[in-house]
Amino acid sequence: MVKMKLRNRLHKVDNIAGATVTFQDAKAATVLTATSDAHGVASLNLKPLANGAYTCEIEAPNVSADEVGPALATTAPVPDRIYRPVTLIVKIAGGIINSAVPADPLTATVAVSASLVNVDIQPVWMKSAQSSGRGKPVSMIIVHHTACDLGPAVSTFLSEKGPHYMIDTDGQIVKWVPDARAAWHAGVARWDGHADVNERSVGIEIVNKTGPYPEAQYTALLGLLDRITTAFSGIDEWNIIGHSDVGTNSDGKLGRKSGDPGAQFEWSRLEAKRLGLLESDGPPDINIYAGFFNIVASGSLHVGDNDSRHHFGGANHKDIAGHPVRELQEDLVAIGYSGRISGRRFRGENAGCGDGVPRTFLCRRTRTKSSRRAGGFSNGGDDQECGGPGAGLGRSALVGCGAGALARVVLLLLSPQPGCPVKPSLA
Repeated sequence: MVKMKLRNRLHKVDNIAGATVTFQDAKAATVLTATSDAHGVASLNLKPLANGAYTCEIEAPNVSADEVGPALATTAPVPDRIYRPVTLIVKIAGGIINSAVPADPLTATVAVSASLVNVDIQPVWMKSAQSSGRGKPVSMIIVHHTACDLGPAVSTFLSEKGPHYMIDTDGQIVKWVPDARAAWHAGVARWDGHADVNERSVGIEIVNKTGPYPEAQYTALLGLLDRITTAFSGIDEWNIIGHSDVGTNSDGKLGRKSGDPGAQFEWSRLEAKRLGLLESDGPPDINIYAGFFNIVASGSLHVGDNDSRHHFGGANHKDIAGHPVRELQEDLVAIGYSGRISGRRFRGENAGCGDGVPRTFLCRRTRTKSSRRAGGFSNGGDDQECGGPGAGLGRSALVGCGAGALARVVLLLLSPQPGCPVKPSLA
């Protein structure tokens, strides 16, 4: 008798009970069926079967072969788990399984020994511990990274709280909370004047502890964003932002999640699809920000700049009579960021990402609330990496400092808290 043990691929203490296991021969005739018990074990008497290749179909009590998105896990009662259906190509000799290979390696992983076959099946839905009813229509999407490996993320999402969706390193998507409910993913947050960010948003966690994001994750994310924005017409494309764009401290200052989704996340992938905070079309007024960049052609606004003292770019400029700092603060707040409009000075740390706001950013910004998506940068000019104090912020540096296009600059304005979380970046 051969035992086939069925488990959750992402949480192996989850035994899959009540799954149907069906063997078919080369003529697609069913030659054996079994059902997994409470321990996830299906007992298989293979001795009557001739040596050769068979197809083994495994279906958990709740399965879905569809793309993961808003349509998944919407029919009541919603089960705790939904899995992918699995097809194995099995070779049998002498009543023993010699090999078992998934037809689609993304659906399961298999380990074969003499009398035991472990099949770890990919889930597409795992019910998170916490969610709540929405009081507002969905109008935004927030992209996070887990800041930890898969195991701790899954444990947190199951035992504490989770996002709506998680994208694993292989591009597999798992849904945790129905889109119709609020997931507790944003924590203390503010965007566009609203503090009830969880109620208004869909949260997506990407499994990433450090380093570049795999291509499979970008492909999965773009597909998921398309499905979500199709399902929720109230989401404006500019309103696809990062946790760093909205995560505030208790006093409302931005920066609590300044590294989420972090320096390695390529927002340009989304921008190429016209998603997120995009570059403006056409040049702005040449006198934008009180003409600072006409007067100081290669200048950058710096931490500590102050309108009332006419201190801009780290130097005194009595010839600038306007309010560059206040104008920039007004722009950032109009775009949606949480901040105080004072014109007094840039405040806080620069999170190691340089401390200048250069023309290559500002000259590409339009300043009307209707153009909030227009935060962006040119590709030329001051295009250096994140540097120490005094470094100007070009496109590549800014991309490393935050999430949405303007979060890279907001860090200079609203007292970010440098450092990375040690558990999934919810709350």
